[in-house]
Amino acid sequence: SRTGMEGGEKVVLVLMGLPASGKTSLARVLSASLELESETERRTKMKVAQVFSFDDYYDSEGDDVLSTPWTDSRDRFLHTIEYSITSCPIERGIQVFVVDDNFWLRSMRKKVKQMCERLFVSLCFLYIPVDPATCIERNQRRLESGESHKIPVTEETIVNMASKME
Repeated sequence: SRTGMEGGEKVVLVLMGLPASGKTSLARVLSASLELESETERRTKMKVAQVFSFDDYYDSEGDDVLSTPWTDSRDRFLHTIEYSITSCPIERGIQVFVVDDNFWLRSMRKKVKQMCERLFVSLCFLYIPVDPATCIERNQRRLESGESHKIPVTEETIVNMASKME
């Protein structure tokens, strides 16, 4: 524990994986149901304080994932997360800040790690391993059903990310 249970602890949980691997669905389930108590002398509550999804934050279509507007949006996204963590009052128990994005490059994960180290916040990366073919199928169903997904993902992008996932 970085802060001890007297004052509570903040944890960043990063959900990472290919597009359509189930990260956002898992984030919703966690947000709706994560309120656990451990059977110890001191009962410890765990709750989701906030969920951050880059899909909700980034609203531009057609940008290359390595273009300047995209990378600027990622920087603003991380700044928003940092601000929320630092401005959220510490409560007894464990406050979980869920971050939902693909994080397919080490450099993306490194920035989150550095932020957590700077803030003395615990960090957990959870990789959701789903094969590219399943992600492509799910993505196609999502697009055909009209589900609100602000960043259309091409089959080529999913295959490229899978081959370069670090």
